[in-house]
Formats: sequence, C-alpha cells, structure tokens
Amino acid sequence: MKGMMTKPKLRKYKTFCVLCKEKKEPNYREVALLSGFVTERGKVVPKERSGLCATHQRKVTLEIKRARHLGLLAFVSGL
Repeated sequence: MKGMMTKPKLRKYKTFCVLCKEKKEPNYREVALLSGFVTERGKVVPKERSGLCATHQRKVTLEIKRARHLGLLAFVSGL
C-alpha cells in the first residue's frame, strides 16, 4: 500500500456573496443584474457557480421567475 498513488486534494475557495457585500436585494426590474445569474440556455446558475449565499440564491431564483413571467427576461435565449 506504500506505493499507491493518492488523489491531490482540491481546495475550495471561499466565495463571498456579491449581494451581501453590496447590501443589495434582487429585484425583478433589474434585468442586467438577474441576467448574470442565468446561463445562455436560460437555466438558473447554481449557488456553487454564482457564489451567492443560500438566502440570496432563493431570492434571485424567485425574481428571475417573476421577470420571466412579466416578459422582462427570456425563458430561453437564441434558439
């Protein structure tokens, strides 16, 4: 067992929530802010990639859905 190769451990860098840092709350009217949390295919970016805290991730998801329903944000872009 001495000569076995071991996987290198990956370090997780601590990310800070952008919205907490700026003390902002997401709003469905801020399409420019919300579009940063949506992929090209129209999917909501997960918390691990966006770097948001759990509270703001839930709020951003809700505001994206509101903006889509009102037609401010597309469900799918560039078909």
